[in-house]
Amino acid sequence: AASDVYKRQEKNTVVAVSGGAGHDTITNAGAQGPFSAQLEDTLSTVLGATSVSQLLSPNLVVSAGYDLSYLRGYQQNPYRTVIVGSDLIAERHPETRTRHAVAATGKWYLPEASATAIAGYRFYADSWGVLAHTPELRLVKILGEDDDLEATVRYRFHWQRRADFVKREYRMTDEYLTDDEKLVSFTSHTLEAKLALLGAVLGFSGTLGEARGELILQYVDQNNRFGNAITAQAALTLPFEY
Repeated sequence: AASDVYKRQEKNTVVAVSGGAGHDTITNAGAQGPFSAQLEDTLSTVLGATSVSQLLSPNLVVSAGYDLSYLRGYQQNPYRTVIVGSDLIAERHPETRTRHAVAATGKWYLPEASATAIAGYRFYADSWGVLAHTPELRLVKILGEDDDLEATVRYRFHWQRRADFVKREYRMTDEYLTDDEKLVSFTSHTLEAKLALLGAVLGFSGTLGEARGELILQYVDQNNRFGNAITAQAALTLPFEY
């Protein structure tokens, strides 16, 4: 049956194009203390994205996409200051930023193992000098007989180069100042395990039997100021008709 479907869809290519624009007003109205002068500014954003996916076999699909965004206006944190000598100075970021992201994903279903292997890669670069590589691997395994129980393991690696204007120490004469940890050089490793099941596995019926529960445990190892982290999440999805 899968082969017949593939024969009918062997030229199945899906192309998507999207775009958007936004305009925000930024203030630090909630700031307190002598180092937070009142300010109000604006930020305009334009975003464009395109993607394509292709069915290569009954069990293999690949996709790729490109995102482009352009930002103009106030892009620093209005509440954050930077140590400059013995003073605290408000952040100063460039007024414009162009961001590029290219991503590719492959999904391969293994019917003998009732599992799906997913590999992905994302490349990011912007006009501030930030550059990042992010590969990811994921394995989804069906454990229940009726697709009512599944387990997922995931590994994600992230390497990032700092923005051009990031420094260990700043001077009053520097054009730009930042204390944004997301703009520094760092690497991170993310390990994740997820268990998902339908309520029927626990003996429920009706709506609760069709409800989907998820438990997610994640460990992040990273060498930036945020440090390592362990996170746990739980989710419950209840179906309904309307």
